Amino acid sequence: MSPMSDSFRSNLRNFPSLVNCTTIDYYTEWPIDALLSVAKVQLSSDNLDLGDNKESVIKMFSVIHKSVEQISVKLFDELKRYNYVTPTSYLELIRMYKQVLLMKRNEFNKLIQRYEVGLTIIEKAQKKVSDLQTKIKEDEPILEKLEKDLTKQNDELQVILVEVNTKNEEVSKSQAIQNEEVAKIEEIKRGIAEECKETEEQKASALKLAEQISPKDITEVSSYAKPPESIAFLLKFFVLLYDEEKQVKNKENSEDWFAVAKTKLLKNVQDLKDSMKRRIIKEEITDKQYKKIENIYDPEKFDTPYYSTVSSACEKLALWVRAMKSI
Repeated sequence: MSPMSDSFRSNLRNFPSLVNCTTIDYYTEWPIDALLSVAKVQLSSDNLDLGDNKESVIKMFSVIHKSVEQISVKLFDELKRYNYVTPTSYLELIRMYKQVLLMKRNEFNKLIQRYEVGLTIIEKAQKKVSDLQTKIKEDEPILEKLEKDLTKQNDELQVILVEVNTKNEEVSKSQAIQNEEVAKIEEIKRGIAEECKETEEQKASALKLAEQISPKDITEVSSYAKPPESIAFLLKFFVLLYDEEKQVKNKENSEDWFAVAKTKLLKNVQDLKDSMKRRIIKEEITDKQYKKIENIYDPEKFDTPYYSTVSSACEKLALWVRAMKSI
């Protein structure tokens, strides 16, 4: 299951234990000597016949493995994403190399055999032509008959040539279609990468703002006796994301939504901050919760600096809601 697929994200939402109950085994990095030694043993176990290139291939494996380890460290520093490079990864690299090498050798051997068969047929044809010429000289009376036979053979070869050209055209068309599909896949991958990058940026911003929420901010939001419509609308998302909508007596009254948020969620600032950060980090949002906020989500308020004109506290809460919707 690819980590870049929609099914992976959906399964993580439906089964949080896939992340919560997962343990990563950490391995000490292998030194260069160990990498070279393992590669040498692995390549010696099979008759790969690398000749003078063997040492270069062994060194190539260690360079690839070490470069991936360095890039993984850079990935963690920049994106805070782990990419574990283990001894199994190194052994899998060697195994894949041997598999591809043997596969390509088999392909080349088949091509060589085909060319050899073709050369054999050509040699036989040349010998046959030579024999026919000798026979023509020896037996002039049957020249006309032999010419007819040769004409017939030539016609058969032309038919074969037409069939070969037709197959070549089909192969060219198939290759063009394959190239188009590869281009489409690359475009999809780029789109997914951009979407993931944007989501991570929103998550980082939401985490930072959640950490900055203070008792003063919460007091500012909850101090209204009769809250403005914009603040009541914002807190409605919190009530829905925390599944507290059953406590709302009149769902058509914005003040009732505000009252539930005030009594159920805004009492303890630290608990609210911890909960908001945990939900962002672990992407804790169910499909049911997502549909509830999707139905009332207003891009003009959440995708613009609208709430920054209301108050700094509302801006922080609004950006958190936006990040939860983007997960």
